[in-house]
Amino acid sequence: DLLLTQAHAALRLGPLQLRAGRFHETMRLEQTSVTSGSLGFSGNALPIPQVDAGMPDWWNLPGTFGFIQIKGNLSHGWLNPERPLQSAYLHKKMGFALIGGPSPVKIAGGAVHTALWGGYDPGYGAYPTGWEEYWKVFWVTGGTDDAPLGEDNYFLGDQRGYYNFGLYGEHPVWHLHLYKHILVDDKDGVKFKAFRDGIWGLSGVREQAPSDRWRSRFPTWWPVVNGFSYEYLYSKFQNGDNPPEITGGRGEAVGSGWDDYYTNYRYLEGWSYLGQTIGNPLFFNYFSPAARGMDISVNNYRLVANNRIVAHHVGLEGVLPGRRAGRGLRAGMDSQGGTGSKAEMDAQAIPFRFMVTWSRNYGTYRGRQRSELVEQPYLLEEGPWSLSLLFEADVPLERIVNGVRGTGNGDGGDTAMAGRPSGAGRQGAESPGTGPVVLVSAAADFGELLPRSFGLLLSLRWVLN
Repeated sequence: DLLLTQAHAALRLGPLQLRAGRFHETMRLEQTSVTSGSLGFSGNALPIPQVDAGMPDWWNLPGTFGFIQIKGNLSHGWLNPERPLQSAYLHKKMGFALIGGPSPVKIAGGAVHTALWGGYDPGYGAYPTGWEEYWKVFWVTGGTDDAPLGEDNYFLGDQRGYYNFGLYGEHPVWHLHLYKHILVDDKDGVKFKAFRDGIWGLSGVREQAPSDRWRSRFPTWWPVVNGFSYEYLYSKFQNGDNPPEITGGRGEAVGSGWDDYYTNYRYLEGWSYLGQTIGNPLFFNYFSPAARGMDISVNNYRLVANNRIVAHHVGLEGVLPGRRAGRGLRAGMDSQGGTGSKAEMDAQAIPFRFMVTWSRNYGTYRGRQRSELVEQPYLLEEGPWSLSLLFEADVPLERIVNGVRGTGNGDGGDTAMAGRPSGAGRQGAESPGTGPVVLVSAAADFGELLPRSFGLLLSLRWVLN
């Protein structure tokens, strides 16, 4: 069967955009593509078919003279019918604001809200999906009287999201971004009661090429780093080790805790699509090799196997210089697009991306509890550690051919500053230029969670201009 990982059409009218089809979510505050993965849409799963309307780029809020900028979108999507709760809908909206105008220091903030709702449950029937239910999902309120038990007085559907706050610092050479993402999975999360759960991050993007004097201190083959990211992910708290209790005839919940991120008691596949986690991939499910030997029935058949995580992540992106990297880098930054600017770039520079993630994984509160009840050992009780590495590079086919022939003139191509790896699952990455490019990906896993493994992927991409 033919499966298109991305296929969509878009219309633009001023700052507004309308899209329909499968596409990776590219709206975010982070400046680099080497993060551990968004808590909302990381590119780990196949994109969900949807219709999306919004402002994808920063837009000056009228009356603020450019001091406040905003962007956001609103989407409606359709999930696959093969899920336990069949053919549910996706509701997604996000909004961000940037405050600071021309100041070198800016404040950014916003929120991402997603919900799975509607669908058909073979044991219950069709869930209500009228306009009244849509607005209740939109405003995160309880459903109507014919809503499933528990959804009539708490909120309708499988609701989640995260807050995103950050501080930007602009320097002539580097633009830095310090940020905090806060997981939200229930009403207590909306009130910041699980503030410690989420991601702390620091990223940077180079805005000016290194000087020739700086470059002369290193060998000619020394890589140039154009972007970096460090993230600390913590999600063990979940409002405490205090499970909510269901009381009353209509399923009213009392108590808080065990937020059980990415899961839901009705939408058993939780925040996943076609077996893959939609958000951060460290929240793995029972289809993952990391869950080998684990019994899904112990987790009440909820698909997510691991949502209590402590992790550190480092990512780098840049270029491995070609034969004339010094002149190419300098020309790339000094020129303003005049005659000869891009023609003199180093076509044989290789964009690369490197990421390493160390994590400890404690499973889920419910999985641990159920294992105790059935007197089975819980494999994630002690938090087995994992170390994963990924290196990717976009190698122009011309460089491979010239390397075999022992020739190469280095003419043509794109700027080394814009050269970032691009490919499946990556958002916002830029192409290294036109023509055929060989994508080389090498990965490895070590530790107690995953079996020691190595992988190599070679693929061909041809960019037409």
